[in-house]
Amino acid sequence: MAGGERAGIAAIAGKVANEIIPWLKWNSHPPPDQNFECVLPQKHNPPKTELDSEQKAHNHPTDVVYSYIDPYTEKTIALNTDLKSYATGTIKQFAIRKALKSLAHSIDCARYSDEWKTRYSLTQEDLEIRGMLFVYNHDGGWDSTFYDIFYGKKSAKKSSTNTESEQDINILNIDLQKDQQIHILEPSSIKYIKTVIDDLEKLHSRGEFNRENYQFFYPDLNLHKAKNLPSSRPATLELISAPFMIIEYQEEHLFNAKQEPVKAIDAGYKIYYKARIDDWKDMFFLLDSLSNYQILNSNKKISIRAIASDQSDMAKNYFRTATQEYIKKWGKSETIEKIEFELIPTVSDFFSKEELDW
Repeated sequence: MAGGERAGIAAIAGKVANEIIPWLKWNSHPPPDQNFECVLPQKHNPPKTELDSEQKAHNHPTDVVYSYIDPYTEKTIALNTDLKSYATGTIKQFAIRKALKSLAHSIDCARYSDEWKTRYSLTQEDLEIRGMLFVYNHDGGWDSTFYDIFYGKKSAKKSSTNTESEQDINILNIDLQKDQQIHILEPSSIKYIKTVIDDLEKLHSRGEFNRENYQFFYPDLNLHKAKNLPSSRPATLELISAPFMIIEYQEEHLFNAKQEPVKAIDAGYKIYYKARIDDWKDMFFLLDSLSNYQILNSNKKISIRAIASDQSDMAKNYFRTATQEYIKKWGKSETIEKIEFELIPTVSDFFSKEELDW
């Protein structure tokens, strides 16, 4: 894999990605762990000296490629991905900086590379190629935030010619081209996704969620409306980074040969709230958003599920106050009082030494 991690450790990131990708309704494009020839060698691997006039062959690494269709633009978003897995205390800036620069060069070339597009069956015209750095903490003990390492401590020794220090990653210096993007799925975001999936699996086992028929909810915007079929709408990277995520699921009723009910799941919404709730107004804003999205008028079960790891002890009280204030202002007491609010525990993965060394 790109980056040169020990095989067992590097494979862990791929294993985790493979577990969460289907839930996000993304597509995987084999084969993994491939290089493709650079089509811009003068730009990405120029001769080191004027005397070295011979242009050497140069390749770009691709750990894996994922894609999804954006619900608003209907563009195919292809993610040329670098998978990284690290232990607590070993996530270093120089490795992140190197990975980002490599990704920037890779996606710059991929948009012009017939080899890349043909290999991953991504030849459609309405295609946007982005980079994704997937950074997973495999021992579950890293409690620092990724962006503390990303930004680091600001150096007072910077000059007009030195805009980056060992304590800071300047995104202007990674050669990212105009109109191209690199997304970072860092440990806390991956943990958030895994927490949501773990909760949905538990809810499904209790008959409170339909894992066979669900979709990520996208409200109609002033300038854009969600266009593709609801059942195929994926979790975009923008949705994953948002303060909350709404998942809509459909009803399912099964009967035996005697027409006796054996399974009954009513349609509803699960709303995963990852932002910290510091005031009842945070929850009031959420309720107001649900009203604007017409969810409060749907007559479907609504469950707000706040990620517990960073929540205040007052989170439930804030929600209760918000419902009272909302009813005072807008009414809808019958609907608002039926909304469930729960704090759900964050999952914590730990891979043994044997798993890492295989």
